[in-house]
Amino acid sequence: MNENDIQKNNSRRLLVIEIAAVLIFVLQAVTTALVLPRAIKAMDSITELADQADDVVANADKTITEVSDAIKHVESSLDTADELLDSTTELMDANTEKLTEAIDRLSELNFDDLNASVEALRKVLEPLARLTGR
Repeated sequence: MNENDIQKNNSRRLLVIEIAAVLIFVLQAVTTALVLPRAIKAMDSITELADQADDVVANADKTITEVSDAIKHVESSLDTADELLDSTTELMDANTEKLTEAIDRLSELNFDDLNASVEALRKVLEPLARLTGR
């Protein structure tokens, strides 16, 4: 290869490099033109989401305060329920003896005799009911 061929090769390489540089520049300009508006739109969306997040945090703080108040109310209700349960327990304890006595008396009843007496009463009242038309 002679010097003339080397110079032609160098000028072709230089031309290819220049064309590649121009293509890269054009490609970067087109990419920037396409990506930049989307990036700006994404930033606007992020800003809007940040504002909404601030609102959510403010609402969460309010909700936490309301929940705290509700918990205090529930605690108060539970205290009242405990007092009611204690009163009911005391009442049950006071009446347990009387209830036990009543159950003992019921267990002493002879239900066979009682049923026989009711049947005898029915037999007596049946003719009287026919007389009165009932």
